[in-house]
Order: sequence, then structure tokens, then C-alpha cells
Amino acid sequence: MAERFVGIDVALREHRIAVLDRDGEAVGPSFTIAASPDGVATLLRTLDARGATAAQTLVGLEASGHLWENLEAALVGAGYRVMVLNPLQTRRYRDVVRRKAKTDDIDAHVIAGLLRSGNHKAMIGLHYMHYNFGRIHKTLRVTPAMEAGVANHVWSLAEIAALSN
Repeated sequence: MAERFVGIDVALREHRIAVLDRDGEAVGPSFTIAASPDGVATLLRTLDARGATAAQTLVGLEASGHLWENLEAALVGAGYRVMVLNPLQTRRYRDVVRRKAKTDDIDAHVIAGLLRSGNHKAMIGLHYMHYNFGRIHKTLRVTPAMEAGVANHVWSLAEIAALSN
């Protein structure tokens, strides 16, 4: 089981990082690194200093365009387990946990929290439930589930999340 969960909000010039322990407590303040080889070196040193060794750490980052690819390659090369997440999935999770504000710092914490919760495993199901039951499609003018006759209303995120209980 992972002891540390690292959330990385990926951006063009710099990345924001949050580290949580298995209890969900922040391990030091969140920090920013440059989107460069020097930034990756800083990241690896900081993770090591916070006890986030490759063997006991799960790292999550959003797949923002192509910006995540070098970072993911460097982390995998250093032995870390890396989950590349769809930004839509992390946004949906942020909505479910009621973090309405959007900042790079909040996003990094949400990503780390998503990994810690284990809900990243269910994100695909959550995405498809929302897509089919909770989102009106322009071409249909209803949800796909309503069109198919298996739902009679647009489901809220709370209704979808309640299915996991």
C-alpha cells in the first residue's frame, strides 16, 4: 500500500505539487517546480526529503495536452508509479468533494486526495455514469439514458456518487 500520494497540476511553465500521507494530511506545504529538467530534479529531491520514495508513493497528474509526457517519463524512469488522469475526471471528483474554487494548489491537492481515496479506480465508471445519466446531449436534447428509456430525469452528481455507497 502506498504511504505517500502526490498530486501534480501540470501547466506550460510550471507544475504545482501536493504530497499527502495515507491519512490525508499534507506532508509539507505544496510547492511549484519549473516545467524543465531542473524542475524535475527539484521534484525528485523534494519527494525524497518528504519520505515519498518511489517504492511507496503513487503519483497522479493530469493529461493536459502534451505537457505531462516528459514529466511522466521522468517519474516512471525514477521508479515511481504514475497515474495519468483525464482533467475532466479530476474536475468531476473536485465537484463531488465540493471543492468549488479552482486554483493550481487546490487541483494538486484534489489529485493527491483522489489517489489516496482509491476513487481513481472508479473514475471511469463515474465518467460514463455522468456522460449517460447526468449530461444533456445537444443532439438528443436529453441524456442518453433518458433517450434509451432507462432514466426519467437528469441525474445530479450527488445521485451518481450515492451509487458507490
